[in-house]
Amino acid sequence: MWRNLDPNPNSDDGQNNLVHGVILDPEYNVEDMKKYDAKRANTCLDDFDATPVGEPPNGWQTATVKLKLPCPKNQTLEGDAPEVEIPGLFYRSLLDPIKETLQGPAFQYCHTTPFSLRRDPSYDPTRPDASVDDADAPLDENGLPSLPTGHEELYGEVYTTVEMLQAHQKARELAIDAESQSEAMVFPLMYQSDATHLTTFGDASAWPLYGWSGNHSKALRGKPTANMGWHQAYFPSIPDWVDDTYHEIFGIYMPTYVRTHLKRELMHAVWDLMLDDEFMKAYREGFEFECHDKTVRRIYPWLYTYGADYPEKYYVLYVHLFSWY
Repeated sequence: MWRNLDPNPNSDDGQNNLVHGVILDPEYNVEDMKKYDAKRANTCLDDFDATPVGEPPNGWQTATVKLKLPCPKNQTLEGDAPEVEIPGLFYRSLLDPIKETLQGPAFQYCHTTPFSLRRDPSYDPTRPDASVDDADAPLDENGLPSLPTGHEELYGEVYTTVEMLQAHQKARELAIDAESQSEAMVFPLMYQSDATHLTTFGDASAWPLYGWSGNHSKALRGKPTANMGWHQAYFPSIPDWVDDTYHEIFGIYMPTYVRTHLKRELMHAVWDLMLDDEFMKAYREGFEFECHDKTVRRIYPWLYTYGADYPEKYYVLYVHLFSWY
């Protein structure tokens, strides 16, 4: 176990620490080590690490996800297919991080209103008034004047994209339809998930889902010390006992592509759980909320991006034709 505690167990300092800090300690008892087995000890550590202690913290919930087991050689209706329950999902409401961002110090860096970022290549700072645009230029569907001849549209942030401008205009229309007097604000949600190993020993792993707000600059989102992101959920994995259950039910071993299908179904089932009625109502109609600056705004969540590496995209997007009937 010493190699798990000392960063350099094989170095001279590591060996000295082992001898003087452990073996020569008066409380060290050789009898305790007679039944020691490294494999069993590491398995215990993995199991302990995978089992959270106590109840989830405030705002976090635990859940069990149900999956249908398909079998290519045993055709049946999807509703009649055998079902397994996958435990171990930890998640929080999709609205919680939105409210935390709007009420916390990160709000001061939020762009509540999108805009068009433009550049005039011929601009001369020594002659700022050499060229003046028409103040009465017609506005487009997003409420912006058309791009002057020779000017360039610059893109680099979510809040300067055409899509964001269109979403903001739509949110304003929805707020008017709802007879709301509050300023409409689109909150673009940017998610990313990435399964990862937790340690350099054993097989302990996690599958976290992270979130960011597109109202913040990418320079801040990419700066860990800025604390602009949040943990949204921890996806469970498909346990090994599912293979045994599959064999008991169908009499065959689970094909690789069926396990891939279950991983895809697992992710979609988790999202189906998180996209609850409360969030969908807020997504369609918006919700009134007092922000950090004491201004009440009508917030419209927007699922803007989802990032994943290639293997995970395969799980998310993989489609295999199963015959349920």
